[in-house]
This record gives sequence, structure tokens and C-alpha cells, in this order.
Amino acid sequence: MTLGPPELTDLAEMDVVLMRQDPPFDMNYISATHFLERIHPDTLVVNDPVAVRNAPEKIFPVHFDGLLPPTLMTRDRQALEDFRASHGDIILKPVFGNGGAGVFRVRADDENFGSLIDMFMQTREPIIAQAYLKDVRGGDKRVILVEGEAVGALNRVPAEGDAAPMCMSADAPRRANWMRAIWKSPRKLARPCAIAALFLPA
Repeated sequence: MTLGPPELTDLAEMDVVLMRQDPPFDMNYISATHFLERIHPDTLVVNDPVAVRNAPEKIFPVHFDGLLPPTLMTRDRQALEDFRASHGDIILKPVFGNGGAGVFRVRADDENFGSLIDMFMQTREPIIAQAYLKDVRGGDKRVILVEGEAVGALNRVPAEGDAAPMCMSADAPRRANWMRAIWKSPRKLARPCAIAALFLPA
């Protein structure tokens, strides 16, 4: 298949519009959902723009017990210090970041904690603090669903020396992670699919 030249088209005349806008989940992203909401459902927008807007990926999982490590979302510095004192080895990251950008592992003896909090406080967004799980070295599993059916998955594995499964940075080629596709392998999909089932209607 080859693509032709770009054309200016009224999206309301399309049968289907696939929304796959690159993160981060910012005002540009939110605006796109409002625009697409004007044509949905007369034109099928996949995924539903209202559902996309109402389910930011780092906040949505808190609705489901057992899917997250101990997690705190706040801008309260004392609460972050208390969380670190309780868990020691933690992860700090922005609520609306993407691709592993801005993800920091802070060990109990790390002297950069205060500077990182100062950096995060330069924005108006909450900060996510999570207890570090050593099993993250095994990868970040993503399940692909079509019409509620798991059709495949992939495993994003952090590069050696990285805390996050993907690093969007100037030296990305050096630090790039790699993905292991586990398409349609019933054995390997069993655990991810069990988790994905929690998000599906009964």
C-alpha cells in the first residue's frame, strides 16, 4: 500500500476516524477529543473521544485494586517525603508524561530527591510517586484488544541502566529499549489477558 498526496477532507464525511494522537495527554490532545466528539457517533471515531479524554492512562488504573504498586499522586512536598521515607526505593514521574520521559528512580540514599521535586514543581501537574518494583526489569506488558478480544501483546523492556521502559531523549539511539512481541501466544498472553479482562464490561 502506498499513500497519495495529503488532501483536506471533512471528517464528518468519513466512515471511520482512527484517533492515535501521540502523547503527552496535554491541552492539544484534549482539544482533539473535543473536535472529534462533534462528528461521533455519526462518523465512528476509534476510540470514543469522550472515553479517551476521561481515561488518562496513569490515573485510570487506580480504579482497579491490585494493578499498581503503592502509589501517591500529589503536589504536597511533605507527603512525597513521607512516602519516600516509608518505601525507600521509589519512582518519580509526571502524571501526563509519555515514552518514559521524566521517569526517575530515587533510591533511599539518593541526594537528588529535593532537586527533582523542585523540578517537578515547576509545572502545575501532580507528581506520581511509586514504590520501585525490581520486576520492572522484566518488561512493561501491553495487551492489544479489538472488540474486547485480546489479539496480541508486546513487552517493553528497559535498556540496561534505564529506569523506564522507553526513553525519549537526545541520546535515545544509545539508550533505546527493545520490544518483544508475543503475538497470539496463549501461554504468554494468559496473565496479561487476565488483567485486561478487569477493564472489560461483564
